[in-house]
Amino acid sequence: MAEVPVVLFLRSEQRADGEVACMEQRTEGRFSETAEGFLLCYKEDAATGMGETETALLLCRDHALLKRSGAVETKMLFLPGERSAVSYCTDFGAVELWLETSYLGHHLTAEGGSVMLRYSLSDRGGTVGDYTLKLHIKKKDEIA
Repeated sequence: MAEVPVVLFLRSEQRADGEVACMEQRTEGRFSETAEGFLLCYKEDAATGMGETETALLLCRDHALLKRSGAVETKMLFLPGERSAVSYCTDFGAVELWLETSYLGHHLTAEGGSVMLRYSLSDRGGTVGDYTLKLHIKKKDEIA
């Protein structure tokens, strides 16, 4: 299937050390249905602190794979109930983390839809943070 231009509404919430930080972003991207699932590609907003970073999120029935390239390089596998290693590379160096997915849900069609992820990141010292990511994807021509 061909790529569809979309508008992406992203909301992320991070809980760490008793603090909650929220970030919202509206950006444009590309969305397509592949043999593996649905593929969403977009650029990170400067407000995320990731500079020039392209994000690709492949959403399959039982897992998701997020790849970032540019100022930030990472590959994250979201598989509910599983723990996976993550290497997070920035201009300041690489950080090795563990990712544990507690929830992955999505309602997607070729027209767009919604996605929700809940996961934790930890290092040798313990939990770095608990995260919730919500995405709403709409065809660009449907946005007024």
